[in-house]
Amino acid sequence: MIFGIDLGTTNSLIAWLKDGVPTTIANVHGSVLTPSVVSADADGSLLVGATARERLVTHPRRSAGSFKRLMGTAQKVTLAGVHYRPEDLSALVLRALKADAEQATGAAVEEVIISVPAYFNDAQRKATRLAGELAGLKVLRLVNEPTAAALFHGIHERDADATFLIIDLGGGTFDVSILERFSGVMEVRATGGDTFLGGDDFTEAMVQLLARRAGIDAKALAEPGRQAALRFAAESAKRALAAAAACEVDLQGLAGHADADGGRIRQGLRAAAGAPARAHRTRAARRPAARRRPRRDRAGGRRQPHAHGAAAGVAAVRAPARAPPRPGPDDRARRGGLRRPDQP
Repeated sequence: MIFGIDLGTTNSLIAWLKDGVPTTIANVHGSVLTPSVVSADADGSLLVGATARERLVTHPRRSAGSFKRLMGTAQKVTLAGVHYRPEDLSALVLRALKADAEQATGAAVEEVIISVPAYFNDAQRKATRLAGELAGLKVLRLVNEPTAAALFHGIHERDADATFLIIDLGGGTFDVSILERFSGVMEVRATGGDTFLGGDDFTEAMVQLLARRAGIDAKALAEPGRQAALRFAAESAKRALAAAAACEVDLQGLAGHADADGGRIRQGLRAAAGAPARAHRTRAARRPAARRRPRRDRAGGRRQPHAHGAAAGVAAVRAPARAPPRPGPDDRARRGGLRRPDQP
């Protein structure tokens, strides 16, 4: 049995073919999404998933997320004084997915296919394979995420020849590909993307906006606890704005100055068209990307995806706006085998 894994920046999931139909597998909390977060507990064990995500706020120095962005680099992540490679942390997430799938299906998870951004270079792809090996998995193939999206939507099964634009805006990466179907053959015409453009960057823009409006200076914002709490508030607001025209963010205890209520500051964020708050937030979100130089393709030219004729379809891949469920009392059982590298 071959399983498919989406190793994401924010969340990861695992799926299999059940009765010929691709089916995602829920974790021990009943959610198909497992947060790609790792946290070191006081006893030295490593927590993965929903519990680790909660500890990003309560124990920011012992928790880490978004390490997919560091894959293929020499950078390391420090948790409770211990240094980890991005591959080590990604392996822990893969191991958690493996354990959940085996418990849910009763089948051994040994061979997998992992999706990666289309613009991942050779070092990043090797790091992904290494993470799979460290998790005890045999990685049969790495498939580009836009290609995986096209296959899922059945583009290859259509009769008519056409050109498709595949857009994948994830938690930490942005990927765009143009695929062309001609005489029954699917060909990737062009790809482009950015490793540092996604939901995390939108959240960071909101963090900076809230900090300015609440009078939180750079020194105060640099405090891990305050920064983690403010980031949690910004992410909650971002999720709320996905379903509502406006929301309020309670910054009590985080602001740099007090109001008439004795420190209770409520910031209203509006998503209505033309509202000043939305325009400000949009500009803040776009500014980092505007400063980036355009990436170049393997031929050395500017990456400006194009194809003959107009795109016949657009498939947008996005993470669900809902937050994962809070962990249950049995979450400590997920620690089995997750130890620090320096422990036997």
